[in-house]
Amino acid sequence: MLHYCAVIGLRKHPEQIQRHLESLKKERDEILSYKSSGENTSQELLKQLKTEREKIVLEFQELHQFLEEQERLLLAHLEELNKEIEKRRDEYVAKLSEELSSFSSLISEMEQKCQLPASEFLQDIKGTLSR
Repeated sequence: MLHYCAVIGLRKHPEQIQRHLESLKKERDEILSYKSSGENTSQELLKQLKTEREKIVLEFQELHQFLEEQERLLLAHLEELNKEIEKRRDEYVAKLSEELSSFSSLISEMEQKCQLPASEFLQDIKGTLSR
């Protein structure tokens, strides 16, 4: 019965119903507009985020390349220094070995001369010491 009354009420006030229907349609259109605007704003923000992400990735790739190049240059420089130190060490050791050999020869020669009689020893020692 209530349903019947509602139908009768609808027939009695068609203009009022039409206005209410237009009002509902207007609200629906506004909501659709807000929805569309919100989706567009969201898409724009997502696009900006993607661009920013790509920018950050690119910057870090460039920094990574720069740091790798710096590492390579510094390691090459250290290798050169290492070779120079080894070269100088080898030269120093060779010079010391040469001096040690010379001193050993001199000591051996002097030990032999110590076995000589005193007169020969004094004559030979002057030549040995002058070397």
